[in-house]
Amino acid sequence: MNIVKLSVGVLALGALMALPARAETKILYGSGSSPKSSFLVHGVNPWLTRAGELTNGSITFEVQAGGAVVTGKTDLFGVRDGVIDGATIVASYYPNELPIAGGIVTALPFLSGDPRVVSGAVTELMLLECPKCLKEFTDLNIVPIGPFATASYDLVCRKPVATLEDLKGLRVRVPGSAWSRLADALGMAPVQLAVGEMYESLQRGTVDCTFGSLNLLDTLSLGEVAKHVIQMPIGLLFSPTSLDLNLQRWKSLSDAERQALIDSAGIGVAGTAYSYMKSSQTVIDKREEKGLTIGKPDDAMTKVLNEFVASESKAVIADANGKGVADAEKIVADFTRLVDKWKGIVASIPEDEASLAKALNENIYSKFPNVK
Repeated sequence: MNIVKLSVGVLALGALMALPARAETKILYGSGSSPKSSFLVHGVNPWLTRAGELTNGSITFEVQAGGAVVTGKTDLFGVRDGVIDGATIVASYYPNELPIAGGIVTALPFLSGDPRVVSGAVTELMLLECPKCLKEFTDLNIVPIGPFATASYDLVCRKPVATLEDLKGLRVRVPGSAWSRLADALGMAPVQLAVGEMYESLQRGTVDCTFGSLNLLDTLSLGEVAKHVIQMPIGLLFSPTSLDLNLQRWKSLSDAERQALIDSAGIGVAGTAYSYMKSSQTVIDKREEKGLTIGKPDDAMTKVLNEFVASESKAVIADANGKGVADAEKIVADFTRLVDKWKGIVASIPEDEASLAKALNENIYSKFPNVK
């Protein structure tokens, strides 16, 4: 078990930012993933660090990773029940508890393969455009602040695969319902596993393949047990809750402390997106050194992928309607519109973290709702 504890307590930045002296507030954040995970190293930690700076150290943090407190299957309940103050909650793991975020929004990973675009779109939807989306979390005692979005997902396997026929019957790890449907379309057998279970499952042959961003071959060492990749840049994994807090903990903070967490969120969201993009490209650049084979889908596979993506929004709406979730068609339409909006925003700004963080602050975090 890998455990990392990181405390953030930073000296005052100067008189202009001075806050009234108050007791130290320590926030415990947990994750079931590796301490090397991109969303922790480049997202959560910079977010918490900057918030510590903005509060002159009145807020300090401890991050426990590797499943020390919560895992991918318990993090929502840990935050809800106050066992931990915040955690990386993958909404697609909880479609029953989160029928909108987990059953509709994150079931649309194929609208874009750009984590910058998806991060902006899902944050704007959750915080500004969909009150019932926000209420879904606050009813569970959770305040969503910022998302994670990975680099585009590919298919990574233990043995060489090149054609649609090669995939028939193979067991593939999936992170949610949308990916299960994709596996079915490809003739594969979906197996839902949390991120922390991927390495052992591939090593033991419990699964033959996994959908995942290529950086996982490095950060989770999956490249040791799965060296064969088919690039299918048709979507990614994302969740509105990488930066989040227990609602009662949120209320216990001072106005200045809450504002510091809001003002710092863009840094964490942008850092996560760019980290996934850069680290996945590094894996591609070093594929020969790592002994990886990276190929493209054959014509038959491409046909299946294109037909699947074209029909997926309707499938998500039908599934939600069948479960009695209201306004599914509007939510899908709103999210699709916001994805298009953020494609335009991302195309209009420089390709760097600071520019993306600024865009997030101007379009979203400067309008953060009054969460109660």
